[in-house]
Amino acid sequence: YMTKLFNVTRLKDSEAVRVNELTHLVSSIWADREAPQEIRTKLFSMSFNNIFKMMFGKSCPNVSPILGQSQVRSLKELIEESLSLGGMFNIGDYLPHLQWLNLQGYVTRVKDTSKEADSLLQQFIDDRRQQVNAIMYDGENTTILDTLLFFEQYQGSKQAMLKDDQIKAMIWVILSYPFALYSL
Repeated sequence: YMTKLFNVTRLKDSEAVRVNELTHLVSSIWADREAPQEIRTKLFSMSFNNIFKMMFGKSCPNVSPILGQSQVRSLKELIEESLSLGGMFNIGDYLPHLQWLNLQGYVTRVKDTSKEADSLLQQFIDDRRQQVNAIMYDGENTTILDTLLFFEQYQGSKQAMLKDDQIKAMIWVILSYPFALYSL
């Protein structure tokens, strides 16, 4: 999978996306050159937008008529929430006999965040399937999601086929990267 997802051809195909986002970043910095700016936020936004466009082929707010700006904000909030939960102190981890009490509400928050993220990513996948009924994978000008869906549908061996849960996991890891990078 990785050789089809991350290769030189895909990098060249996505050059226009990266150049466009970089141009947007530079012009926004230039437009506000008189005022102090927080470059970290702008770099994060550029990184997330690049990855999002490479993943879904569209910019964040324009994913589909179904998924608007509020869902994208929700996606960003879900990723932030999951990363904070991953690093959160949970008393049940250190005192296993108290784990069933869920004193901090940690387990409930993890389950709720997981369900929301699963639902939202499934919407992205289903929306893409509706847009492209038969994915004709030619290796060029396809999104990362198109490639993942191709592997799901057209692999000869049943052992090599991807399931929706595996696709959602890959999407989640790839989209989480800018959050992890810029939270340092």
